[in-house]
Amino acid sequence: MKIVICATAFAGAVFAGEVNLRTAAVTDGAGNLVALSDGSDVWAAGREADKNFDGSVSGNDFYDPKSAARDTWTGYEVTSPRILTRIRYYGRDFNAATSLKHLNASVIQGANTADFSDAVTLHSFVPPRGYVGGSWVEEFVKPTAQAFRYFRVLERYSIAQANTFAGALRELEFYGVETAAEAAEIEAAAAAGVAEVVPTDVAVEPLDFTNQYPVISASVARPYTGLIVLRAPGAGGPWTDIAVIDRDTQAYTDSSAAIGVPCYYRVVAAYTDSNGVRTIGRTNETAVYYRRQNLLERNWSDMTQLKDDVNVIVKGGTRWQFYDATIEDNARRAFDDIIGKYSQGPNFYPGAPRTCIGVDFGGDPCYVTSMRLNFQYDNDKNRLNGIVLAGSNETEWYSDGNFTNLTLPLSYSGTGWYAPVCTVTNEPYRYVFCHNPSYNDWAGQAAELQLYGWPVSATANAAVGARDVAVSHAVSPTLVISWSGDFCTTCTYDVERSTDGGTWQTVASGLAAGTTTWTDAAAPYDGSRYAYRVVSRNGEGVAYSDTVESRPYSPGNGTGLHCEWWTNFVTTTGGEALARVSTNATLDFASVDVGGEKANIFARFSGRLIAPYAGDYTFDVEAGGTAVLWIDGKPVVYPDVSRGALALAAGEHELTATWFKNSADSTFRLCWGGCIAHEIIPASQFIPDPPRTLPAGWTGCRPFGVNANISNPANVRMNADGTLDFAYGGPDLSWGNNGYGFMWQPVKGDFTLTAKITSLAWDNSWWGTKAGLMVRSALDASAMMRVYGMKRSGGTLYIVGRHKTGETGEFIRDVSLIDGKDGSTINFSPAPVWFRLKRNGNVFSFFYRKSTSAAWIKIFEETDSAGEYGATAYVGLAAFGEGAGLGDLAVPYYRWNFADVSLRTPSSFVLRLR
Repeated sequence: MKIVICATAFAGAVFAGEVNLRTAAVTDGAGNLVALSDGSDVWAAGREADKNFDGSVSGNDFYDPKSAARDTWTGYEVTSPRILTRIRYYGRDFNAATSLKHLNASVIQGANTADFSDAVTLHSFVPPRGYVGGSWVEEFVKPTAQAFRYFRVLERYSIAQANTFAGALRELEFYGVETAAEAAEIEAAAAAGVAEVVPTDVAVEPLDFTNQYPVISASVARPYTGLIVLRAPGAGGPWTDIAVIDRDTQAYTDSSAAIGVPCYYRVVAAYTDSNGVRTIGRTNETAVYYRRQNLLERNWSDMTQLKDDVNVIVKGGTRWQFYDATIEDNARRAFDDIIGKYSQGPNFYPGAPRTCIGVDFGGDPCYVTSMRLNFQYDNDKNRLNGIVLAGSNETEWYSDGNFTNLTLPLSYSGTGWYAPVCTVTNEPYRYVFCHNPSYNDWAGQAAELQLYGWPVSATANAAVGARDVAVSHAVSPTLVISWSGDFCTTCTYDVERSTDGGTWQTVASGLAAGTTTWTDAAAPYDGSRYAYRVVSRNGEGVAYSDTVESRPYSPGNGTGLHCEWWTNFVTTTGGEALARVSTNATLDFASVDVGGEKANIFARFSGRLIAPYAGDYTFDVEAGGTAVLWIDGKPVVYPDVSRGALALAAGEHELTATWFKNSADSTFRLCWGGCIAHEIIPASQFIPDPPRTLPAGWTGCRPFGVNANISNPANVRMNADGTLDFAYGGPDLSWGNNGYGFMWQPVKGDFTLTAKITSLAWDNSWWGTKAGLMVRSALDASAMMRVYGMKRSGGTLYIVGRHKTGETGEFIRDVSLIDGKDGSTINFSPAPVWFRLKRNGNVFSFFYRKSTSAAWIKIFEETDSAGEYGATAYVGLAAFGEGAGLGDLAVPYYRWNFADVSLRTPSSFVLRLR
C-alpha cells in the first residue's frame, strides 16, 4: 500500500515562520542558488543539479544524471540552520509501467556538514498510488528537534528496479522554520486539520492463492503520521481498530480476518503531535472482503486423499488409461496435488455423456468463490475450453436442471494455473464439480483442480451484516424494509429507525433467521426523514447494515403530463404532423399510438411538478435519444448533464421536457431523487398543462432538423404577459446544417415583421445560440429560406444571416458583412435590441435598431429574382445555434425572450405580442 499525501493545499508558506528554504539558500555573487550534488555526469548540458531547484517544471528543465547504477543526490545549503516541516515535488513524466517506483526507496536528508557525512534521514518519499509525474505532490515532514544547514534528496538505486533510473524530479521544494517552537505550532495545526483528512482509494485484495488474507490499501492527502485500519462485520459497524500503519509501511495484511465472514474495512488518517496526543480523521470509503480458504486441503499423512469428509465424485466418461483400479481413482488424480504430464491427471475418453469431476462436501456445504485449473499439456489445452464449475444440492447433482453454473465457460490461452473467479452466490453447495457442456471433456488435459471459498460452519457462530438493505413505499402509511441475510443462516435481526437525524430506536426485535423483510406501519407520510438499519445478532456477536433513508410523502392530485410530438422529425416532409394526449405515469410511448412510428419523433412534455416538500432535489431522464428538462425555466438535464440538481420549495413548479427519439427505443421516464427516494416520478406529482395557445394567426411552432445526427432540444413557451420564450441549443444554419426552431404563420404577399429581443446570450462570434427572424418558402427542412438574427461577443453585437438557394447540404454563406455594414462595428447595451424583416414584392430587407427612439439601420437587402418564394411564404421567429451547451454558454440551451412582436400586411394588422 502506498500511503500518500497528494495535495497542494499548502502551496507556499501557510504556517507562521515557515518559508520556502529556496529563499534562504546560499547563492553565488549573481544571486544563483549554489547546488550540491554527487557530481554525476548528465545526459545533456542544461540538466545539471540546480535544475531541481530553479522553480521551472516545463520542457527539459530537470536534473538528468547519466549514471543509473548507483545512488545520486542533489541539495543545497541554507544560510542558517532550519527544521524541515514540508516538501513539495513535481515528478518527471513517466509511463504507467515505469512510474516513479524508484522514488519509493528515496529519502530526504539533513546534515550539518557539506559532504553529508553526518546525514540524518528526515523523510521517505510516498508518491500517490499510480503517480507517473506531471503534477505537484505535497508531503508533510514530522519535524525533528535538530536543525540542519544542508538538505538533499537521495535517490537510491534499486537492483530490483534496474530498468529505472535516477533523476526522477522536475522540481523539489523544501519548507522549514528556524525554531522548535515554530515546528511545534505547525504540528499542532496539522493535528487540528487531520479531521478533514479523508483517505481515498480504499481497497482490499487477497494476499495470494495460498494465504488468502486481505491486504488493505489507501491514499491520503494532507499531513498525518499514520493510518488506522478499522474492521467491522457489517457495512455499518461496529468498527474496531485493528492496526496502525506507519507512513513508511507499504501494506497491511489482516491475518486475523475470519474465514467466510464479510469483513468491511475503513482507513482513517491519524496524527500524533509532539506531546503524544493522537488525532483521528475520517473516511468516506469502505471496502469489503470475504476471506477464503482452500476447500480441498489434503490429509497430509496421505497426499492422495482429500481432507476428511470430502469425497471425490465423478459421472460419465470412460478411462483412457488403466493405471487406476476404478473411475473414481482416475478422477482423484485431479486432487492429489501433483502437477505433471501423462498419468498425473485424470484421463477420460471424450464424448457423451459429458464427464463431470468434483467433490462432495458432505454435511458441511460450501460457498465457492473461485477455482484453479492446471494442465498436463499446455500445447493442447484448448481442448478444455468450455469447462465450467457448477454447484448442486440434489442427489442427482449431474442431471440437467439440478445444478447451477458458477463460472463462465473456460477460454484459456496462457500457461500454468488458470483461475476464473466465481460469482459469490447466495447459496452454499454440497456438490461442486467441473463439466464441459460441449462434451470436449478432459482427455488427459487437466492435471489439477483447486476450489476456494468457505464452509457454512465457518460462519455459524459469527454475526454477519445484512446486505442490500432497501426501503420502499407500500400502501400509505407503510414502509417496507428489505435486506439479504446471505452467509449467516443462524442470525436473528432487529430493525432500528432514526427520525430526522435523531437517536436510533429499536422498532422490531428478534426477527427469526431467514427473515428478509419488515413493514413499518408507524411512520406517517408527513415529510419526515426516516433512516433504517438492520442489526444482525448471533450469540454475543452483533453487526450493523448500511443505513437507508426514506422521506415518504402523501401523493399529489396530479394525473400526468401533457405530451405532444412531431413524427418524421428529421425528414424533409411530414414534419408538421402533431398529436396531443395525456401521458401515463411512466411517460412510455410504447402505450401510446404514434401512428405506427418508432423512430425520429420529437416530443414535448409540459405541465407542473408537485414537490411534496422543500428540499434539494435531483432529476434525471431515462431515455434513448436526446432529452432536455426545464423546471421553472431553468435547464436541469441536457445532453452534457445527465443528472441535475435544483432546490425547490414545496408546491407546484413549471416543467417542460423535450425528447428527440431517433431510434426504436420507446421509453421516456422522468426520475427524481436527492431529498426524496430515487424513483420514477409518479403521475400523481404532475398536473398536465398544454402550452399556452399561440395567438391568432400563428399556426405552428416546432424544431426542425435534416438528418438523424441532428437533434434540437428546442422549446417555445408563451408567457402570461404576452411575451414569448424560445429555448434552443443544437445545430446551426451553417456549413450544410439546417437545424433550428421556428414559430410561423403563412403570409400571402408583402409583410413587415418586427420583434424585440430582451435577452442576449453571451457567446463568441462564431459558435453558440442565435435568435432572429425567418422567412421560408415551405416548412420542410430543405426549403428556400432567409434568416437574420443576432448574438453577442464581449461588448459587440454581431448581425448574422443565412440564406439557402439549393438542396440540403449546399454551402450556406455567412452574411455578417453585407453591403458595407460590418456587424462588429455595431456596439450595444446588454438588452434589448430590435429587428425588422420586410418583404416588398420580391425584395427582402432586414433592419436593426438599438432602441425605440433610434433610427432603423438597413443591414441587408436582396431580390428574389428567380421568384423562388412564390405568393405565399412562412414567416416568424427563429432560434438556432452551433455548439450550444458545449462550453460556450454560461447557461446551456439559452432561453431567448421575444416581446413586442408585430406582423403587418398592407391590408391588415395581424398580431402584436407585448
